[in-house]
Amino acid sequence: MSARVGYTASDAVPNYPANDVMDGKKVMQIRKDEEAKSVTFFDFKGLMAPVFTCFNDDERKTINISYINRYAKWLKSQNIDGVLVNGITGEGPSLGLLERKVNAECWWRAASENSLMMMLQIGGGALPDVLEMGCYAEQLGVHSVCCLPEIFYKPRTIDQLIAYCKVVAKTCPSRPFFYHHIPRITNVNSTGMLLGFGAFESSFLNIHPVLFCDIYAAMLNNEVEQAKNKQIALNAIVNRKFPKADDFPYISGQKSWFSELNGQKLKIYVGPARIHAGKSEAAKKKD
Repeated sequence: MSARVGYTASDAVPNYPANDVMDGKKVMQIRKDEEAKSVTFFDFKGLMAPVFTCFNDDERKTINISYINRYAKWLKSQNIDGVLVNGITGEGPSLGLLERKVNAECWWRAASENSLMMMLQIGGGALPDVLEMGCYAEQLGVHSVCCLPEIFYKPRTIDQLIAYCKVVAKTCPSRPFFYHHIPRITNVNSTGMLLGFGAFESSFLNIHPVLFCDIYAAMLNNEVEQAKNKQIALNAIVNRKFPKADDFPYISGQKSWFSELNGQKLKIYVGPARIHAGKSEAAKKKD
């Protein structure tokens, strides 16, 4: 079975010129053997980075796929075990359907080449798009799928949430399916590893992966005090960068921080955040 993303004039979601999204030479064809389609168990332990989506610094914040493989190689070199693609940190809900597919396929290839586990976030959009992404995740054969709930018409009961997840999960029946729970919205928050979880995900894995690896290793060795001290050190770094919590520009701030620490050194340009789309930095300087 094969899965392919092609960009044609009829694909107008959004209506970008082809060269704004991907070079025709980079159109990929990923072939998965039949054994991959039978995977029904997801036993992931380790560190999973919710990756940034790279955008060009133009007015429309067009997607840029050229840094994905370099980004994946760097994460692997930092002992990161997996990636979450098109999540909140990756501004997935702001992507059009075609952009989601392009980003998913390019990351799937990079993850496969660099031995990274990949979880694909498919929710947070219009239901037809979410169902289409579920089918696409099944077609690609990604390691697992997670799904945000409806963001505007939010489920008001557990039954509504379960019903929604069931509808979506049916589109990718052979992929392990997870609901994407976000504590800062639900106000349910706890230290996951102290509760026994063997996997950990944080957007700051993109910025300070070594410190996170130290925390994770300490917890695996039951060195709780050492892990707490490392966590305090990490919190201090974040607080120095963003002294007032209300001033923390969630995605744009983290992308800027990533560029400051790693952009020049690694030659990975994640670009601005689309959520603050408008004039490019170059245009602002001209003004």
